Parts: sequence; structure tokens; C-alpha cells
Amino acid sequence: MNLLEAMRIFSAVVETGSLSEAARRLNISTSTVSKSLTALEERFDVSLVSRTTRHLCVTEIGRSYYKRCTQILEDVDSAEAELSELTTAPRGSLRVTAPTVLSLRHIAARLARFAELYPEIHLDILLSNENFDLITEGIDVAIRVTAEPDPGLTAFPLTETRRVFCAAPAYLEWAGRPASPEELPGYNCLIAMGQTQHRWPYRQRGRTKHVLVQGNFVANNPDVVRSAALRGLGIALLPTWLVNEDLRSGTLERILAGFEPAPNRLFALTPPRRFLPRKTRCFIEFMQSELGNPPPWEVPAGAEST
Repeated sequence: MNLLEAMRIFSAVVETGSLSEAARRLNISTSTVSKSLTALEERFDVSLVSRTTRHLCVTEIGRSYYKRCTQILEDVDSAEAELSELTTAPRGSLRVTAPTVLSLRHIAARLARFAELYPEIHLDILLSNENFDLITEGIDVAIRVTAEPDPGLTAFPLTETRRVFCAAPAYLEWAGRPASPEELPGYNCLIAMGQTQHRWPYRQRGRTKHVLVQGNFVANNPDVVRSAALRGLGIALLPTWLVNEDLRSGTLERILAGFEPAPNRLFALTPPRRFLPRKTRCFIEFMQSELGNPPPWEVPAGAEST
């Protein structure tokens, strides 16, 4: 008896709860599944499953053995995959999701460059601000901006992202400049949805505080808020990856420079797994080199207006 093959068959039986479903998954006959299971039980002189004409129930010993089988099979599969990838170029399908606006501005061209470098990797790009379930949606890598990545995922830091308070010079000339975040409620604030209950964070003496702001313009897309700020409608709290060129050109001015909120981080997130496929590892390492600190969109200190 091929013990590893018997382990695979037994694991499929446990996971599907049926001999016929296990056979269908493995593309073998039901009789082959039954014979393999019987041979495995006879080898160890134990009952791994209880079978009737209608039901299949895994015994306590069977559940314990299944856990060990899963670990062993994962190790075997990982070893085979690693050995195979050491001798071949990265290849296969790679499904990636990333935030829409950030991707259009800073990631899209880099995705194209990655595809040029690794022509045998088939990229499937999903641009969305939705936090998809990576396993359910079959996503290999999610690029997300967050302070705390989901602990159920494996996180690879790419870079930091800062947010700045900014407004058009014309608005500041008309309304004046706030001296501190506590004065923001007296200004028209342009709000990107996701800034919870119109509460803007800021730092003061190393502590994070919040101020409740208000305004006549709310949008679920930060680029729309940027457009309103450029028109001189009010003050916005926006990421530097979005407004870097505006700050450089002077069409937006940075204000409250000493009170900016703590930076978020840009992560590449993957489903938890013991072995990271080479195609995924190559993609993450490429993005780390492209977006590493300082990120390419950061405004040099000399170009910022305080």
C-alpha cells in the first residue's frame, strides 16, 4: 500500500464526508477509495470511520489521525513545490486585489512592469476598495492600507502612507488658516467617507486625538474630495499618495503640519499558509522594492508649504 496516497484518500473522505464524493474529488473509483480506507484500517488495526449504508462518521482515532495526515501532506506538498520552483521560472495564475484610486495612480504601471518581467505569470487584477475574503474569492495577494492588518492573514509591509491637512490657497486666503485642529469645526471640511462619523484624527504631543468636523461635501472616493479641495471649497484630510503633485505645484497647500495623524501602512496580505508560492513571493518582493520607504510619492521636505 502507498501510505501517502492512502493518507490523501482518507483525508478526502473526512473532508467530503462521503466515499463517493472523495472519489469524485480525486478522480478515482469509489471502490478504490473503499479498498484504500480498509487497507489503512487493517494496517493499524483500528477503525478510522464508522460506515453504514447512509452515513459515515469519523471516529475519535480517525479525527486525530486526520490532523496528522493533514500536517504530513502539507509538508510533502510544500517540499515538492519548493523543489519544483527552484528549477523553473515563476509561473501560474496570480489574483491580486488593490484599492482603486491608489492603484490607478501608483500601482497600475508597476503591475504592467511586473508582467513584463515575469511573462509566465498570468495576472488577474481586481481593483476595489472592498475587503474581500481572500480564501472565498480565490485571491492570492491583497494590497491594503490599514493600521492593523487582519490577524487571520499573513502580512508583508510594503511602505507607510501619510495623510495631510490641505486646502487650496484661495480658500485659505478667504477663510484664514486654522492654528490648531480644534479650530477645524469652524471651517468647511471636505469629507471622504470612511473618516468615521466625520471625526478626523490628529496627533498632539505624541497622542492621537480626534476632532468632529463638518462640511457641505462628502464623497466615498478620495479623488472626488481632492477635486473639491482644488476648487477651493474647503479643507481636506488626504493621503500624500493622492495629493503629492498638488503640494509640489502649490495648487494645494499643507496646513497644520505639526498635527498630522499617525501614518497608516500599506501591506501585501496573503491567506495563511506554510509555503508561499514563488509567483506570490516574487510579486511581493517586487512591490516592496518599488514602494519601499520612502515611498515614491512622498513630497520632499523642501517642497512642502508649512
